[in-house]
Amino acid sequence: MSNRDPQVAIAHRLMESGFATEPMLVESRALERLERKGAEISAELLRLNAALRGGTAHTLAEAARAEGDLPVGWEDELIEDEDSQRRLRKRAEVVADAVAELKQGEVAVAQSEVEAVIVQILRPRLAKVIETITATRDVASLSDAQALTSPESQRTQYLAYKEACDEYALLREAQAWCFGLSGGRNEASDRYGEVRQGLPAFWPAAAMMGRGVPQPPWAGMTTGERLTWLLDHGADIWMPTSSEVEAEWHKAVEARGHKARVAEFGVYGGS
Repeated sequence: MSNRDPQVAIAHRLMESGFATEPMLVESRALERLERKGAEISAELLRLNAALRGGTAHTLAEAARAEGDLPVGWEDELIEDEDSQRRLRKRAEVVADAVAELKQGEVAVAQSEVEAVIVQILRPRLAKVIETITATRDVASLSDAQALTSPESQRTQYLAYKEACDEYALLREAQAWCFGLSGGRNEASDRYGEVRQGLPAFWPAAAMMGRGVPQPPWAGMTTGERLTWLLDHGADIWMPTSSEVEAEWHKAVEARGHKARVAEFGVYGGS
């Protein structure tokens, strides 16, 4: 498997989940057309092969049963059909090569569109999710069973709340796919990919390494409860691009370096 195969899969997942810009859709439609053509050729090859072997063999068998002369020139039809098979196989090879080229092109286009996907698609949808979570927080503590017996207005709110939670999980998955196309997840995206201030701001133990790290304050919470907790504690929940994550990461690294210099040398020392 080549290094680009996982990225082909990521590009497909983005488009299948509806997170695609127009240039990505153009590539996807072209790939679908060629894949349909490849499937048609494969089906024709199977049909021809079955007819070729079955028809010729049946003709010879019937002639032998009749104890008459075997048909003259039966191999001519066989040779002609085999030529048709060879032409079809060659067409199939060319189409397969074109499909492979388009798949790689699909990855290239997806990589060039990653920031557009985040900014134009994921970010506006995240804003709606946060708005819904905030507006429906009063029903967040309900169970499914309790929601069924609640007044209609609460049931409507609860359904909106649950859909927003599911949407949030999907958006974060799509964000991870985008990071995968633009270099992969790393410590910066893990810490700053969800909350602008960085998760260590709300869970200092996140900056610790090794075993024995205390659980985060939101351990055991549902998606909605966790989001509500973060919002209540001043978290700026965002949908950054890889470059924005890196910028926050470097700011935090510089700030830590400055604090260390101040602690060691004083306010003006080491600057």
